[in-house]
Amino acid sequence: MTGFYQAFAFIVIAGFLLGSLPWLDVARTLRSRLRPPGFWRARPTRPFSDRQVALILLMGELLQGAAVGLLALVITGSAVGVALGGLAAVVGSQWPAFGRLQRVPFHYLRLGRVTVKLDRSLVVAVGVLAITAPAAAAALAVFWAAALVLTRYSPISAVLTALALPAVLWRVTGYDLWVLFGLAVATIAVYQEIPYLLRTRRGQEPSLLPSDLQPPRLSVPHRQSRRMTLTARVVFLGLAAVVAALVLLNRYVYQGFGTQAGVFRHGNPHLPYVALTFDDGPDPRYTPEVLRILRQEEVPATFFLVGAHASRYPELVRRIQQEGHEIGNHTYSHRNLFLLQPPAIEREVARAEEVLRRITGERPRLFRPPRGLYDANLSRVLAERRYAVVLWSVSSRDWVEVSPRLIARNVLGAVRGGDILLFHDSGAILSAQGGNRKHMLQALPYIIKRLKTEGFRFVTVSQLLVISGLTTGESSSP
Repeated sequence: MTGFYQAFAFIVIAGFLLGSLPWLDVARTLRSRLRPPGFWRARPTRPFSDRQVALILLMGELLQGAAVGLLALVITGSAVGVALGGLAAVVGSQWPAFGRLQRVPFHYLRLGRVTVKLDRSLVVAVGVLAITAPAAAAALAVFWAAALVLTRYSPISAVLTALALPAVLWRVTGYDLWVLFGLAVATIAVYQEIPYLLRTRRGQEPSLLPSDLQPPRLSVPHRQSRRMTLTARVVFLGLAAVVAALVLLNRYVYQGFGTQAGVFRHGNPHLPYVALTFDDGPDPRYTPEVLRILRQEEVPATFFLVGAHASRYPELVRRIQQEGHEIGNHTYSHRNLFLLQPPAIEREVARAEEVLRRITGERPRLFRPPRGLYDANLSRVLAERRYAVVLWSVSSRDWVEVSPRLIARNVLGAVRGGDILLFHDSGAILSAQGGNRKHMLQALPYIIKRLKTEGFRFVTVSQLLVISGLTTGESSSP
């Protein structure tokens, strides 16, 4: 477990430091002091032009983002690691650890008779995406250029690009991890551009018209606009905080919490039985591979299926049943049930139940709430429908898409008798579909073999309930 946190902490710190590299200081030195010698003659030539300096600065910041992306892939082997490291680099580019000129969130690039002001956070983000999602990086660059041409004002085009970033990433990658990354980068970019938007509104910010040949001096906005800037930023951050809270509560919390009667987390810690569970399936890419591994290792498992996915892939549901595994209810749409009203909870549970009963001929008796979140309303509905609520005691954290080594360490470093082990055969960061489970598939056979060697025996969740002498209730932690 320590290695899991250390790897991500390292990439966040490294990303921040790489993002803090003082490229603006380097650019200023190149412009005013450095006279590089000629290639064919020893005498110095003229200093770099402003355009050359700006291009060097642009390439440097793109390379910063790309370097963070590559480092994160090497250290964590995870797209989540790349996103975290990239976000840290964006933060470092705006609020650096060093560099006396770095506090300026933009730089100028002269293109012919047009001067463009480039938002540094977006430039670094493009560099990160160039490593893991090059099509998204290209699409973002094209959108940014089009916004510059259409609006003729750099702050407006930067804000439009930032706001469009999550949509562009979703459209190109289809992965909600990058939507989260885009939302975070957009928040930073818009926050930094607010004073320049106010200057544009007052006519103090130059447009990209050919007559505007000389860029204004690199500086922060005049002091007289500080109060308005502060107000606008506070309002914007308040709105961003509300959106973040809604996303957190309604879409993404991957930990079970709460202690109530009727919730089963683990069995008897003194007996060598453990239960493998897989959430969010079935998925035609990964569920068949999971079943192949389980059949090869001759171990049973419990699959908590999403009703919508089961309806789409009924043959996989039947295969799970035919190969001797257990099936549980995981709602119809993987909607967060926490704080939901009883009628809506009833619809989610009953609709998934009907789909699974129609396919398998049996009514599921186990239920796992999405992301482990539950409250009194959910408990009452499930009690009336005679479900046993099942959470977990050990998470593989495979949804973070870390390397097989770290997934194995997450499980093997924490497992004990009676544990319910959580894996996913589908699901991305936010949604119940998508994601990449290849690392989980690589780690799963090794985990099973190691646990067998250590004397553990695999059972379904229902068998674990019987062995533990429980039908309902939450096993107490030792």
